[in-house]
Amino acid sequence: MTIKFEGEDCVAGWLYDVTARKEEEARRAEQHEKLKDLTRGQDRITKETIQQFVQTLELSDKDKQRLLDMSPASYVGMAESIVDGLG
Repeated sequence: MTIKFEGEDCVAGWLYDVTARKEEEARRAEQHEKLKDLTRGQDRITKETIQQFVQTLELSDKDKQRLLDMSPASYVGMAESIVDGLG
């Protein structure tokens, strides 16, 4: 049986993968909008504000704890890999 997705033949596994990715993108966008709403127009965001916000996110306890453990002093994002790529 041929399955069509956006007018093209596809494999069912591929369709499920694309659907899951789209759902994840939508969840991330929603969480990002919540963060923007929290911080927009604020002069100061406290650690407690962020901790309360993280608890409201639809994330696993493990992911919430990972976020709560981050700090400006400990989080460097992709800096190391970017710098390594320059050399």
